[in-house]
Amino acid sequence: MMGNIMISASSDSKSINELKNTIDDLIVPRIERQKGVASVSTVGGNDKIIEVSLNQEKMRAYGIGESTVTGTLVSENINTPLGSVYKGDKNLTLRIKGEYRDINEIQDVLIPTGTGGTVFLSDIADVNEKYDESKAFSYTDGKESITMSVSKTSTANTVDVSKAVFAEMAKIQEEMPDINFVTVSDPAEYIQLALKSVADSLWQGGVFAIIVLFIFLREIRSTLVVAVSMPVSIVTTFAVMRLMNVNFNMMSLGGLTLGIGMLVDNSIVVMESIYKKLEEGRDRIRAAMEGGTEVVNSVLASTLTTVAVFLPITMVEGQVSELFNDMCLTIVFSLLSSLVVSVTFVPMACSLLLTLEMVNGEKKSRTIIGRLLDILGKGLELLEKFYDKLINKALNMKKLTVAVAILF
Repeated sequence: MMGNIMISASSDSKSINELKNTIDDLIVPRIERQKGVASVSTVGGNDKIIEVSLNQEKMRAYGIGESTVTGTLVSENINTPLGSVYKGDKNLTLRIKGEYRDINEIQDVLIPTGTGGTVFLSDIADVNEKYDESKAFSYTDGKESITMSVSKTSTANTVDVSKAVFAEMAKIQEEMPDINFVTVSDPAEYIQLALKSVADSLWQGGVFAIIVLFIFLREIRSTLVVAVSMPVSIVTTFAVMRLMNVNFNMMSLGGLTLGIGMLVDNSIVVMESIYKKLEEGRDRIRAAMEGGTEVVNSVLASTLTTVAVFLPITMVEGQVSELFNDMCLTIVFSLLSSLVVSVTFVPMACSLLLTLEMVNGEKKSRTIIGRLLDILGKGLELLEKFYDKLINKALNMKKLTVAVAILF
């Protein structure tokens, strides 16, 4: 029941059995008519039953067996569709409605005797209306109640079903103010909270990625180029998801959250290559063309190796596919979108926005924030010099480097 909508009902003016009858007869059918609802079950109260106590002596006198009584009662209590009749442009459904409406109709059922005649059921049995003993109890805030459990169809959207059910419950509450309804469990609330949490993680991850880029690039325009490539890739991913009928859910959003850090990888590689061409003296257009062309194969290879990890999971059948299909497809779409953006949009944006100012052979920031970040840049330059020495030693000490790599 954890995945079902659960609503409890209590009343100060109705007994628990009267409340159960009201819910079973008037409320449950209305909820079951809502789109996506599979069934509604109730817990609490006593079920009304008809008890038939057969008089064995009278039955033997009339030559009637128990199976005859049972078969007759079942055959007389029917509600069967007969088909359809067309009247003009209307299609009318025909039904035989032979269900018992009260205890008197049951008492007057004719039972065939062994001699070919018939007798009333009341002649051979005592027919009484009573309440069955409760096998389950429901309490809400310490008060006895009736709990309705609403289950959805397997293909229905949980949030849509929840909205439809509670919209109908609002109407029922207005019509029946003497009944107090309390929502015990609504799985749509948890889904919406989880989606909001994942969406928040998505935009927060994007913001932090931009901040990290700005710290390392230390230049507004170059950061802007890479930053814009992220939403472009995400919007492109959404478009492909719609075309491929990938659901917008926690798993697909989670996949996008996992992939958002990788969305900028290709763009950074392409932009760094273009920046290098600018440093070598090319103009912006030529630097964008040559820089993008130089690394396109590397960017393509690095992206496809990651795609090759996630794509096979989408082809697996069974529970694994149901759990991870949307997530893996979203990651694949986002990576391929970032690849297209990095080799088309980024070079174009660099040719328009990217500039290189050299003062004494060093890049000079125009903004106050940029100058402050230059202090961090000095630290990064020291790291580069340390790495330069480290790589030289690694190249000169081949056996030790191989041994350390094998050990790791």
